[in-house]
Amino acid sequence: MARKPNQGGNVWPSFELASRLYDLANIAFIVSLIVGVFATVLLVWMGNVKEGFLRRDVAQAGAHAADANERAAALEKEAANARLETENLRSQLVPRRLKRDAFVKALVDVPKAAVEIIYARDDFESIEFAQEIAIFLEKGNWQVTSRHSLHYSKNRMRRFRQQWQQVGSPLALLLSQTRKTCPPMGLKSQT
Repeated sequence: MARKPNQGGNVWPSFELASRLYDLANIAFIVSLIVGVFATVLLVWMGNVKEGFLRRDVAQAGAHAADANERAAALEKEAANARLETENLRSQLVPRRLKRDAFVKALVDVPKAAVEIIYARDDFESIEFAQEIAIFLEKGNWQVTSRHSLHYSKNRMRRFRQQWQQVGSPLALLLSQTRKTCPPMGLKSQT
């Protein structure tokens, strides 16, 4: 406890020490106020800088998102076109079928003859097509004598066609009627 000056004796702290401590405390207080003001200015300034960076990053993210959406839309369109093209190809690759009524009607005026059906042995569509022709011929009262496979080369098939496409032959008429009643599915005839 500090003594009162009127009591005599030594007073602690002395006047000089109290003045120095008072001055140091004031200086520390002023320095702390300056540091506080400097810190506040720095906080506001750096907060604005950070906010500017965040705005820029958000804008870039928005631009990237817009680009990504455009690319996604383009890819979806491309995928839709690919699906459509796939469906078109799939519909073209469906095995050909004869139009039964048109086929039988086309054979009414053709002179009936015995028919031998020959098909490509490694071609499933050819086998099914030959089977369908045989059934329709039999329903049209044609005689199907045999059905057998043919291992063929292009030259052998060319000779076969030349041999049997004589004007007036029943097979040539049958082949021409078959071509009329069964669309070639985009394939070119090699006659």
